[in-house]
Amino acid sequence: MAEDTLINMLRKADELAGPPTDVLVRASDLRRRVHRRRLTTATISLAGVIVVLFTTGTWRRGGQAERPLETLSITALQAQMKALQAKTEAALNLISEVLEQDRISRQMAQHQTELAGMMDGMERARQQVDKTAFILLYQADQLYLHLNQANDAAQKYQQVIRLFPQSRSAQIAQQRLNEIKDKTDKQSKAKGDEKC
Repeated sequence: MAEDTLINMLRKADELAGPPTDVLVRASDLRRRVHRRRLTTATISLAGVIVVLFTTGTWRRGGQAERPLETLSITALQAQMKALQAKTEAALNLISEVLEQDRISRQMAQHQTELAGMMDGMERARQQVDKTAFILLYQADQLYLHLNQANDAAQKYQQVIRLFPQSRSAQIAQQRLNEIKDKTDKQSKAKGDEKC
C-alpha cells in the first residue's frame, strides 16, 4: 500500500516535470540537477526507511490497531523538527554569546589603547613640566652662583616653588632660598657688629 502511494507520487512528479527538452546545459544547471537527484535519492531512502519502520512497528504490535503511515511520518517529522529547533536555538544562543564576548573584548582593547595614549600624553606633559621647572632653576642658579644677584635669584627660586611645588626643582630652589636667607642674615649680623 505504501509502496503504491510512493510510486503514484513519483509518476505524478514525472508528469508535472514534463518531457525533457533540448536545452544548452550549463554547469550551474548540471549542479542543480545533481542536487535534485540527490534529494530524490534521499527522499526515496527516507521513504524506504519509513516503510521498514512502519512494517516493523506493525509486526511488533501484532494485534494492535494500525496507525496510518502518514500519522507515523508526521509524528516522527514533528519530533525531528522540535529537536532541530532546540539545537538551532542553542546554536544561536551560543553564537550570540560569542559575538557579545568578542564585542566586549574589542571594546576593552580599544579602551586600553586609548588609556595607553593618555598615559603617554600625561607622561610627556609631566616631563615638559619637569623640564620647565629645571630651566627656571638653572636660570636662578646662574643669577645666584655666577652673577651674585641674590635678590633676582631669590625671585626666580620663589617662582619655581610657586609654579612647580611638587617637583624636584622646587626642593632645590627651597634649599637655595634658605642658603640666601642664611647668607643675608649673616651679612646683616656682621654689619650690625661693625656698627657697634
